[in-house]
Amino acid sequence: MKEFINRTINEYLTGNPAGSNENEGRDGSRPLKYPWHMPGHKRKAAPWTSKDSAGDLFGYDLTEVPGLDDLHHPEGMIKRSMEEAAKVYGSFRTYYLVNGSTCGNLAALYACVEDKRPDRNFYEMSGESESKEERIYDSGLARERDRVQKEKAVIIARNCHKSVFNAIRLLKVRPLYIYPEGSTYPGIDGGISAEDIRKVIRQNQHLDIRCCIITSPTYEGIISDIPAVSARLHEAGIPLIVDEAHGAHLPFINEEGVPQSAISLGADIVIQSLHKTLPCYTQTALLHIAGQPSEDNSPAASENSGRKMTKKAAAGFVDPENVEYYLRVFQSSSPSYIFLQAMEKCISWCDSHRYEFISFYKRIRDFRRDILHAGLKNIHLFSEAGSSLQDITRLVFLVSGVTGHKAAELLEERSGVVVEMAGNNHFTIISTVMDDVDDLKQLSSALSELDTAITEIKEKEAEQEAASSEQSQFSEDIIPGSAVDGQADITGGMKKTAGGTVNREKHAESGKEEITGSADIVENTFLSTEEGLFPLSEAIGKRITDYIYVYPPGIPLIAPFEVIKEEHIAEIINDISGGSEIRGRGIKR
Repeated sequence: MKEFINRTINEYLTGNPAGSNENEGRDGSRPLKYPWHMPGHKRKAAPWTSKDSAGDLFGYDLTEVPGLDDLHHPEGMIKRSMEEAAKVYGSFRTYYLVNGSTCGNLAALYACVEDKRPDRNFYEMSGESESKEERIYDSGLARERDRVQKEKAVIIARNCHKSVFNAIRLLKVRPLYIYPEGSTYPGIDGGISAEDIRKVIRQNQHLDIRCCIITSPTYEGIISDIPAVSARLHEAGIPLIVDEAHGAHLPFINEEGVPQSAISLGADIVIQSLHKTLPCYTQTALLHIAGQPSEDNSPAASENSGRKMTKKAAAGFVDPENVEYYLRVFQSSSPSYIFLQAMEKCISWCDSHRYEFISFYKRIRDFRRDILHAGLKNIHLFSEAGSSLQDITRLVFLVSGVTGHKAAELLEERSGVVVEMAGNNHFTIISTVMDDVDDLKQLSSALSELDTAITEIKEKEAEQEAASSEQSQFSEDIIPGSAVDGQADITGGMKKTAGGTVNREKHAESGKEEITGSADIVENTFLSTEEGLFPLSEAIGKRITDYIYVYPPGIPLIAPFEVIKEEHIAEIINDISGGSEIRGRGIKR
């Protein structure tokens, strides 16, 4: 990949012409440029550091000045760099994002839902007037849909990131939730089913479904069947947006059996976070419009009204000008040139070092095999054996004996290992191409030490329970119970649900069952419903008005328009009890 941004900036800063050695010195023909403009650091060393800080990033932090380019209206180095990136990814267009995948999700959804052109340009172009730089639109279904005013709707995978739900709230469109299938472990979501997509489309023909957005890979590395999902959507003229924030590395692992990026599998828009799994700065991301125009002079094409066809059907569902408009809306008007340089460098390195990714994938396979045979008693590496694919570079460990939060705490305290996310019963570790053999050995050793620590905790708790049991024989206290399937429930009326454990007792006067749970949580946690604020014990059956989510990963436990169910309450109690931080305007504590 040619590096237009870095080459141009080097010439700008040094005064050396493109292609010369920046260490040769200047010939004196052009003066060095001094910034009498933003940013305020004036490209000098930070005042709080020593003046000989050669690596100070301020020196490379530029802005839109003559000789450089503008991310929002690229005509020079940025435009050419993004064109080079599109070649690397095989996309129609690739855009650099300096506000993370969040702004990519917002722009993609707005581009599909809102129209900024005088008319929606789902049009057909004749072969004579087609330009290589123009997108071809050929969707009779979309045109037919626009003849009748219907309520707008978006199909949303229920495990999408909070940025997706924020966009839906701002757009004021109806969300049509698709729930992931189950994985081989109850606490981890599986993929999105193409059959469920088909059902939602069929059941909502009275709505104007503008697009569908799903997350693949998920936070835990689960990958949906993108070809099948996109096929179902395209049959109905609906574009597919894939939040592939956690899969930026997939295009560079060209190994048999390794899941491919959604860019080449039928998605229309794909958003990737470079910073999550590639060597790049936090906040750097990409938005791809998939597919690339190509001529088709076959007899079949001639019979099809003489039009030139795109490489794949996905090419007719997204308007690039709409996407670009909303990228200008949601991205900073002062984009970081450090980010732009880093993104170009990152993509260029990944493209020319694909063998590094193959070696990395082999290291991960070996690591997973070694962990499987390490004899760990309390830690198990999650492996999806169901219908969904899995990105094995995402390491998810299931824990028994302690919570996932406690396990993560022990890992950091004893071995210095800081995990990406901890849940009630598992923790997640992100591995990338930057993790070498020694790093993985250190992780393996840390996990072994953690396993031993958990065993010691369990043994100590067992001793305490035995001592407590001996004392309880002399107690006359009676444990309240309730009949469950004709048997006494000695757990105090605790009922297991998919989301966790809920205490249920009958009200002394009304006889109705109530959730009791942990007294502090149940009494001091309120949910915002259409009928007002209600404590957990009284919220079931009411409709939530705002989001409630655990961060990370930022996936809502309950989303607007959903009716609060017992499993929602169970999950809230479990998450709070387990130490998770619950956020959102739908919950008050």
